[in-house]
Amino acid sequence: MYSPVIFVMIDGLRPDAITTANCPTLQSLRTRGAWTFAARSVMPSITLPCHLSIFHSVPPSRHGVTTNTYQPMARPLPGLIDQARLQAKRCSFIYNWEPLRDLSRPEALDFAWFRNSSYSHEGDDESHRYRHCAHPT
Repeated sequence: MYSPVIFVMIDGLRPDAITTANCPTLQSLRTRGAWTFAARSVMPSITLPCHLSIFHSVPPSRHGVTTNTYQPMARPLPGLIDQARLQAKRCSFIYNWEPLRDLSRPEALDFAWFRNSSYSHEGDDESHRYRHCAHPT
């Protein structure tokens, strides 16, 4: 039986903001899935070190990335993608900030989609581009 796992990470989003903001899609995912308000990343809160720490379950002192500039790990260790692949899961990655491409090892993903929109005015909300399109049923 196919049982998908969707891991959603939103950079800079405080967990308690989801409960007070009007975020029906995130609320729906939370209602149907597993979630926690107790998870913590690292300080200082810098995007790439935080994401690498979450994906590899180690602090920056272990993975070696302390800024938003990626450096290969001197002592590589498996991450979430590697663990999922060991369980015969197909892994895809959708992201909009290019340095995040290094969260997984080369050739570990079945599909990757990058949209360079993190610095645009609309940023994550590019639905305005597709309003004229018919939605598939």
